[in-house]
Amino acid sequence: MGMYDTVHMNGKDYQTKHFDGLMDSYEIVNDRLYFREYEREWVDSTDDLFELGGYIDSTFVGLREMSEYTGTIRMIDSDHTLYCVFCSGRLVHVHDNTDGRYKCVNHFLTEKFCSNQ
Repeated sequence: MGMYDTVHMNGKDYQTKHFDGLMDSYEIVNDRLYFREYEREWVDSTDDLFELGGYIDSTFVGLREMSEYTGTIRMIDSDHTLYCVFCSGRLVHVHDNTDGRYKCVNHFLTEKFCSNQ
């Protein structure tokens, strides 16, 4: 178990530990990887669940394109284990390893996909 980040792609949320694992959020939109930026501030409160004296309030600021990211992200949900390969922030391949064999699944996971399948 532990902390993980969330990647949103095509209406689904996937878990990953390929980033910092700080419970951050990412999105893949039109074959591009984005980081969901939030402003966070401490709010003093005596009515918090863990009796810490307050909580962190998050406000969505916007999406920041991760054009510098090159690498592979392993993403999992209850049904799939996907490996998404990025080059300079662009999604170039998606492989499904759910059954232990790598299958190219670019054709149904992304709107734009690499022609080298």
